[in-house]
Amino acid sequence: MLILCVMPPLEFLGEYLFRHARRMYDQKKCWPNNLADTTSDTLLRFESIYNGPEFKVYFQYAFIMNVVLVTFLFGPLIPILFPIAWVCLFV
Repeated sequence: MLILCVMPPLEFLGEYLFRHARRMYDQKKCWPNNLADTTSDTLLRFESIYNGPEFKVYFQYAFIMNVVLVTFLFGPLIPILFPIAWVCLFV
């Protein structure tokens, strides 16, 4: 359960850093803030660099169901799971 609490922020951070590195490479700057300075030759390449990832609702729903099931199944024997589940759902 503790690993489940840590993974979503780590995935977000990794995706953000990867996207920022691609934008830095595209604009040849350390802080790419001007969309007009792109070296993309097609609109499809521009969108692939500057759009975020597709949000998959079914993964988030499965995550919530997993946390709730494990917490209510093992929570009466391991009460520390309830605050950990709250943190997981809050994150």
